[in-house]
Amino acid sequence: MSTTTTSRYANDPRVTAYEIDAGKVGYTVNAGGRILEVLPTEVFAWVICEGPNLDFVQVTGGGFAINISSADGAIAALIGDPQ
Repeated sequence: MSTTTTSRYANDPRVTAYEIDAGKVGYTVNAGGRILEVLPTEVFAWVICEGPNLDFVQVTGGGFAINISSADGAIAALIGDPQ
């Protein structure tokens, strides 16, 4: 299973890349003890999910963390710049 990624978070200990299928990569992010998934979708671009059911994470002001243009953008929203 290949987890090669061009993400700027490739060497950040808080982020783990993993292959979903057919070369698609998802990311597990440890945001201060909160474990979140950054996943690619066909409909909603990149999304941020949490929990065993992969529920969409709610954002401040209402709505969900969906339609994010890049994985790095979603990860940055969770943990800031890479370590």
